[in-house]
Amino acid sequence: GDYNQPLYHFLERLSYCEQLADSTCISAASNNSGLVLINLGRYEDAIDYTLKSLKIDEALGYQLGILSSQMSLGNINYYLKNYDKAINYYLDIVATCESMGNQELRISYAYNNIASIYFEQRKFEKATEFYKKSLEQGIGQSGQGRGLLP
Repeated sequence: GDYNQPLYHFLERLSYCEQLADSTCISAASNNSGLVLINLGRYEDAIDYTLKSLKIDEALGYQLGILSSQMSLGNINYYLKNYDKAINYYLDIVATCESMGNQELRISYAYNNIASIYFEQRKFEKATEFYKKSLEQGIGQSGQGRGLLP
């Protein structure tokens, strides 16, 4: 699809939020801009906007925003083949989720993404380990696969 128009609107929204000095709004607009930039394949730009959102959400203590940014940063680094960084972001998701409780589905996604990296690296034993962890976390959960790598 054409992602340039949504990007324009999110950047316009970001400018408005910055004028208001509204941290929550700035974080949301930055995160949304980062997501659109991922879809445009502009990963380096996406990292900048997503890190901006992450820093704000960390300062605000907004756990769901932190998780969203961590997943995006993990996925971006996967696409860039920065596998160690990607794995670290996915493990950060696990740690954040464990501190929150009741986040099995998100943990399952993170483990699945780690398994995908190991599979791509042909480290099949590690891939199997993390696919099993993903399955264990996801049993009884439902979702549309949001955050899963292709």
